[in-house]
Amino acid sequence: MITIALVVSLILVMTISGFLVWNQSNKNQVLGDFIIEANTKARTTYRMMKEIDSEGAFESDDEVGAVFESLLATVQEYSEFMNIYLIEVDDDAVVVEGDE
Repeated sequence: MITIALVVSLILVMTISGFLVWNQSNKNQVLGDFIIEANTKARTTYRMMKEIDSEGAFESDDEVGAVFESLLATVQEYSEFMNIYLIEVDDDAVVVEGDE
């Protein structure tokens, strides 16, 4: 009787542990995908802003230039911040600094 209760308890604990590991793995995958997408969007935004102002028209104007420079600096800082943590992106894996 005690053996059966022990086995059932062990099976219950293992099932719950398995579910918790699976749940955390899914959450990590979602967050990893979000980080990759955010980094990609920051880089695309930075490239588009530089392309829009390829002639330097926004940078040279006083009010518009100040706002443009501020936005450009913010996007560039964000992109550099993301690159600290996200070094290399493969199709299936993300290599984070320290995991190599």
